[in-house]
Amino acid sequence: MKKLATFTTAALLAVSLMGGGASANAADGGTIYPEDEKFIKVLAFDSLGDYAVDGEKYAFADGKSVKVYENGEYFEYAFGDAVTKVDISEGEIFAQCGEKTYTVLSQTEAEHAFPVAPYPVTCGNFVYSFDKNGGLVAYDMGEVATYQLGTGFENLKTYNDRVFAVNDNSLYELNGSEKNQISLEYADYSETSQIYIGQASVALKTYRPANFVQIAEGAFMTAVDLETVSGQYFVPLKTVRAKENTTALLLCYTGNAAVVSIGESSYILLKSKTSETEIEYSTEKPFETAQMTNNMIYASPFVTGGTACYNSAMSMVVTVLARLECADILDTPFYEVEYEVAGMKARGYVTEGFLTPYIAEDNKKPEEVRDPEYSENSDTKTILIIFAVVVLVLAVLAYVVHLSSNKKNKKNKKKDKNKEE
Repeated sequence: MKKLATFTTAALLAVSLMGGGASANAADGGTIYPEDEKFIKVLAFDSLGDYAVDGEKYAFADGKSVKVYENGEYFEYAFGDAVTKVDISEGEIFAQCGEKTYTVLSQTEAEHAFPVAPYPVTCGNFVYSFDKNGGLVAYDMGEVATYQLGTGFENLKTYNDRVFAVNDNSLYELNGSEKNQISLEYADYSETSQIYIGQASVALKTYRPANFVQIAEGAFMTAVDLETVSGQYFVPLKTVRAKENTTALLLCYTGNAAVVSIGESSYILLKSKTSETEIEYSTEKPFETAQMTNNMIYASPFVTGGTACYNSAMSMVVTVLARLECADILDTPFYEVEYEVAGMKARGYVTEGFLTPYIAEDNKKPEEVRDPEYSENSDTKTILIIFAVVVLVLAVLAYVVHLSSNKKNKKNKKKDKNKEE
């Protein structure tokens, strides 16, 4: 049997009542996941001296540090002295501090000849140079025209048919008569180091039907450890961006965030970056009732300490509602079960392998079958009674013999006496 899972409006309302809004949670210390603008930052410089460009990789000498940017990722390497030159050669980044040269990544001394930028710089039909007033000039050899690009520019260089210059601690790319400031955006994940747990500790342990959401492409999501959901903050592992629309199991909503799982991993992200979705998955159950062979029942089909809703289920008899199998999202098949605690019925999920079919007839108390030949009379008792009667009879006979013997003896003694007289 196949089942279509959807997250209903009623469920959304229930979750919002449980978790509250983002502003309410901010006031009471509830779960708040950073908005996108908290992650996206623009690379800025305090004292931009030198730079090097190799395709999409940039290296900047900024005071006593080298800042490296590539494909949206930014790293900074500190040095003891001011960095005066940088260069990228065969993938390696070099920095010059005073009279010494270092490889930036390992910060070990190295030998490297820094290239000297040609002057003036020629690229295509344009020649770039500085006039006597220090203004940057672009001369178009084809149109025989001169363009003034402005003052304050310095460190004119060319890399792979691209022309660059620095102005006011910013890098510009020159394209004929145009100048374009280069804005390098990168993701700063420091905001995810402290994500309030808020209502999640309760919501994760509250049973919910299996629901699935689609995560929007490009959404920021932070992998979190849900084994122990306690204290003020989640335990963050790593923040990533969804490379494409991704389907995930919804564990709970809390504050402005959604907590989801994909396989064995769990994530927290903005609720606004998720949307309800329908997927097909198997729910065919192989048996109606089962006996637990493990202690744990979970609020969602995801195994972790944070979703455990009952931990004393060993040998408990449960009703099997469905068997859930969705290989792309669930790391293992689960059974949805109904069980009873303190006279109240509850529902949860059990990992496949921790249930065994339960048949009531196999678990009845053994009936007592009486032997038709059985008697309460004991043969031993009868034998003892007979033995006692025999003993008494023998005792009586012995006594009678004894009396007879005494009388006979007396008679004999009397005869003997009479003879003597």
